[in-house]
Amino acid sequence: MLVHGASAAQALLAAGQLDELELHLVPVLLGDGRRLFEPTGLGHVELELVRRLEGNNATHLRYRIVH
Repeated sequence: MLVHGASAAQALLAAGQLDELELHLVPVLLGDGRRLFEPTGLGHVELELVRRLEGNNATHLRYRIVH
């Protein structure tokens, strides 16, 4: 299953239903929106890097959630 957006990812993480997290880093400052890594009350969440792909305009990162 794929989900898009910080709210959905945070809810699934809190419910223990998120196995992997894929981030696409693009060097653009938008100035607004919801922060994925703002405090959620979940405490420490450990991520294990599974894949990193360097592109011309973005870096694609995939992490496994360590339960």
